[in-house]
Amino acid sequence: MVVNPRAGAGRAAALATATAEVARSRGDAVEVATPTDVAGVRAVVAAAVRAGTDRVVAVGGDGLVHQVVQDVAGTAVVLGIVACGTGNDYALGVGLDDAGTASPTMPALAAPVALDAVRTDHGWVASLATVGFSARVNERADAMRWPRGSSRYTLATLWSLPRLRAEPLVLTVDGTRHELEVTLLAVGTTAYFGGAMAICPEADLTDGRSDVTVIGACGRIELLRAFPRVFKGTHLTHPAVRTFSGVELELSAAVGAGPVGAARADGEALGPLPLRLTTVPGALHVAGARPPQARPGG
Repeated sequence: MVVNPRAGAGRAAALATATAEVARSRGDAVEVATPTDVAGVRAVVAAAVRAGTDRVVAVGGDGLVHQVVQDVAGTAVVLGIVACGTGNDYALGVGLDDAGTASPTMPALAAPVALDAVRTDHGWVASLATVGFSARVNERADAMRWPRGSSRYTLATLWSLPRLRAEPLVLTVDGTRHELEVTLLAVGTTAYFGGAMAICPEADLTDGRSDVTVIGACGRIELLRAFPRVFKGTHLTHPAVRTFSGVELELSAAVGAGPVGAARADGEALGPLPLRLTTVPGALHVAGARPPQARPGG
């Protein structure tokens, strides 16, 4: 178990203790680690994978999941999640609605389900990679200490509006080139980012493809008007929105364009453009996952 002790306003430590007790009661050998930085997380998880660990449980938010995935993706190691971070978008996207609880049937200790993930030049993406306005909002939200919870992203969006602009980008989808004016672009195998915003509402975690949502040139007032629709995933019909789907994607700045901000993934810094993204079927084995198409009525 890898624990972010600061997650959930300190609730992570108690959840980790309770989860470890449940696991040990069923006969599992459990080691608990509380690394204090990214390098520490990566070192702990890499060592666990090399040692043949069956399951790595991340107790924290999307940032911790992102770091754990870097060494777990593409292996047979099961990823368990006890979600107690700011947004918990990945847990929501894979159907772990009760992941932040500790009980004998808790998702983190359940049987795994094979789900897609995205491999890039700069590492793995569990949920969503994004560039443009959304990346700037995410960066601002990271720097905020108040408010707690997903409302932090809403406030960061409002504070970032003065910097709203469209940027010329080139998106290549399975060999087809698209020249676009982009205010926001998101690539995902799950629906959510930024605190339960369903930016890619039709994403399917088991179809071997990534969904792309592009918001083109859009003024501040129009963005504010359309913003509430993102939480319900009804923004796809807006005239400024285009969608794509593919396996092999590439993002780059248009020829002659100015510098484009770096991409972010799962709420963390990913890296600069150009960026190549490949959807890898079944790259993650996520404990207790219930992706939308596998849920009753889904």
